[in-house]
Amino acid sequence: MTVERRIIAGLEDIKAISLECKSCHSRVTFSADRKIDVPLSCERCGKPWRSQQSVSAYRTNDSAIVNLVQSIATIRTLISEDSIGFSILLEFEEPSL
Repeated sequence: MTVERRIIAGLEDIKAISLECKSCHSRVTFSADRKIDVPLSCERCGKPWRSQQSVSAYRTNDSAIVNLVQSIATIRTLISEDSIGFSILLEFEEPSL
């Protein structure tokens, strides 16, 4: 017999977003309700985190949703290729049982 346990959370359940440097493991944490600008490099050790490519603004609510879903796959690829210098951590409240 196989037993699975899953925790399902919605976007509204995300309390904070932390970016952790892969080099020095320092973290910067932002409220999930706030728009953030991901730093170009780690504020502590200076390791580059991302390129300076500009990102176009979303034009419709639908494009924001589509971009989020597509971005998750893209970010997973970048992480597996070790192309970004930080990890993305999502903070949630402890589930009540």
